[in-house]
Amino acid sequence: MLYQFHRKQTRQLMLWLTVELLCLSQCKFVAATDRILQTVHGHVNARNFTYYRLTLGRKFTIVLDSLEGDADLYVSEGNRQPHYRDLDYNMSSNTCGRELIVISHKLKRPIVAGVIGHEQYPESKFLMTVVDGELSYDDAAKISPEDYNKSQPDGKENTAWNILSLLLKLILEVLL
Repeated sequence: MLYQFHRKQTRQLMLWLTVELLCLSQCKFVAATDRILQTVHGHVNARNFTYYRLTLGRKFTIVLDSLEGDADLYVSEGNRQPHYRDLDYNMSSNTCGRELIVISHKLKRPIVAGVIGHEQYPESKFLMTVVDGELSYDDAAKISPEDYNKSQPDGKENTAWNILSLLLKLILEVLL
């Protein structure tokens, strides 16, 4: 009897390790792209703002990728249009790469996100993605702008993940 109990634990451990190995190779991509709420392609001229109003009541992350030029991100709460000159914003991200801001559920809604084109470029093209929950720079760095586009329109990744998830649940049920 003791031997059978030990064998069952070994099977459970092996199954858990298999699931973890699968997740290490695929879950990061699927988890982040599954949470995409909206993706917007846009462009903005140098020193001009394009504004987006966001009313989502929970924590979310705004990811801004400059496809051409350099677009920066400014965010304010409560329907104010953010602007960098008057320091009229709550948060900003103005690097020369991917911009990322996590919006707390505590900020007053609506949230206004302003995308400004850097003065060094006549026009900047960008991809702005709103992701449910908090996304770290490390997680965002593992996903290219093309991955955001791939995951949203056709949902094939979601379907494949759902099937894999269902199979793993069935295997767990049989083993346990």
